[in-house]
Amino acid sequence: MYGGGPPGAKGGDRPRRPRREPEEEVWVPKTILGQKVASGEITSLEEIIELGLRIQESGIIKKLLPDLKSEVVDVGIIQKMTSNGQSTRFKAIVAAGNENGYLGIGQGKSKQMRIAIEKATSQAYLNVNPIKLGCGSWECRCDQKHSVPFKVKEKVAV
Repeated sequence: MYGGGPPGAKGGDRPRRPRREPEEEVWVPKTILGQKVASGEITSLEEIIELGLRIQESGIIKKLLPDLKSEVVDVGIIQKMTSNGQSTRFKAIVAAGNENGYLGIGQGKSKQMRIAIEKATSQAYLNVNPIKLGCGSWECRCDQKHSVPFKVKEKVAV
């Protein structure tokens, strides 16, 4: 008998379905560059940048920088007026980096928020570039790499 729990309890004594463990996806390279990275011919991102090659698979970045982290910076709603009414989409901005000199920013749009975030994350992985680090303070003059050693300006459109 199901529903033998207290009044208002959802499910009662019904047996629960076991949770699935997330399966690890295996990366299958599709490009020549991806095949070189998978075979071990290219071992660093600097080699790809020196050769001037374009990264077309996010699996390349995941293989070369395994400690890469991604963080959702912004999720917004985009509404467009059509003849049938308003159409709503989500726009996500994601930053991906390893907190040690590599950063990529990506943007994705979709009708579902989760898919927009996945697209933005994939785009951020493809846009990962080295960032020059140093001491950002002209007064400090230490040799540690803990900041961006340039004057940074922000432009905001209102």
